[in-house]
Amino acid sequence: TRFNNRFTKWGALVTSAVAGITGLTFTIRKATAGYAEMEEAESQVIKYTGMTKEQVKSLNEDLKNMDTRTARERLNALAGDAGRLGKTSKKDVLDFIDAADKINVALGEDLGEDAVKNIGKLAMMFGEDKEKGLKGAMLATGSAINAVGQTSSAAEPYLVDFTARVAGDANQAKISQADIIGFASVLDQNMIRDEKAATAFQNVIMKLYQEPAKFAKIAGKDVTEFTQLLKTDANEAILQFLQSLNKKGSLDQLAPLFDKMKLDGQGAASVLSVLAGKIEGIRVAQKTANEAYNDGTSIIEEFNVQNNTVQAGIDKSKKKFADLTIELGEKLLPIARYGISTGSLTIKALAKLVEFLGKYGKTIIYATLVLGTYIAAQKLQYLWTNKVKTAIIEYNAVQRLKMFWDKTVAASTWLYIAATSALTGKLGQAKLAVQAF
Repeated sequence: TRFNNRFTKWGALVTSAVAGITGLTFTIRKATAGYAEMEEAESQVIKYTGMTKEQVKSLNEDLKNMDTRTARERLNALAGDAGRLGKTSKKDVLDFIDAADKINVALGEDLGEDAVKNIGKLAMMFGEDKEKGLKGAMLATGSAINAVGQTSSAAEPYLVDFTARVAGDANQAKISQADIIGFASVLDQNMIRDEKAATAFQNVIMKLYQEPAKFAKIAGKDVTEFTQLLKTDANEAILQFLQSLNKKGSLDQLAPLFDKMKLDGQGAASVLSVLAGKIEGIRVAQKTANEAYNDGTSIIEEFNVQNNTVQAGIDKSKKKFADLTIELGEKLLPIARYGISTGSLTIKALAKLVEFLGKYGKTIIYATLVLGTYIAAQKLQYLWTNKVKTAIIEYNAVQRLKMFWDKTVAASTWLYIAATSALTGKLGQAKLAVQAF
């Protein structure tokens, strides 16, 4: 008995020790893996920006303090995009990350992988980064896209893609981004594919500049006035040309004109037809886009909403956990390289863990409470949903039984009436009762 008691006691201690070492090993591996992944993300920033390792580390300290739901790995990817656009200083990279992140959070991931980078390219292509700074120019474009998307059925990814596709020709013609977004809004609302719409719109711009006199005559405009307007305000010239086409009549009247303008192919005819019939819609969309662009706050307001939802709070807590795990991984990396098979290394690892918990204990407890509350709420919602679902199923079953019973009672009643009617010689009434049965 004494031997059994000792065996049980020491067996429990050995089991606890093995479990503790196993858990410690798992913690070290997970933490060091997180650190390695972050190192990989930072190496891409070094590659594309030319910054030193120390500078990227300093950059990441600033990224940790950003009030955003976006994971730090994603923020580093944005830093790489900044490098691809030629931004190499810490300030310029941070400005790009800040603007790009606000646009991503406000408009959602549906924008597409290259959308934010394209917005940065547009700012530089139109030279607006020199007037507003890259961050200001990107937020202005994002605000115009957000405002038009909120006030119409046009999709934000379409607005970005169309603007990026026609930007080269539009910039040469001195048509602003906001005005292009206005055209894009109407085309998307009328379900013209962005590739087709962009190609056709570019062809129209090119044709107008190549043969302004010819197009002025077709539109019924004074050649000199139209040519001058095209030089000073190409957007208004295009709108007036489209308005003149609209007055010509429906598509059957416009088709010969398209052929004469050599714009009957590549979807130009359908694009021109849609735009000609929606002049007022274009002007409204352009006004909305220009006001939002000049104000530049629409995207920030939307970011503040999307960055402070309940789910955003959960994302921020997860992000804090990830940052703590990465920092722990950096401290434990030397130990992980040699394994923790020996007692001395285990003690060192435990010492690092104790030091880490002493420094970040409160933060970890807070983040755990937030995540724990969220998980508990999710489970309660799941249980409540199942309970409601079960109640509905039971209710429906009772309703079906009641319906069956009512029909049974009604049927037996009609059979009774039919029988009594037949026995009393009321054959007509009996026939009707059988039919009712």
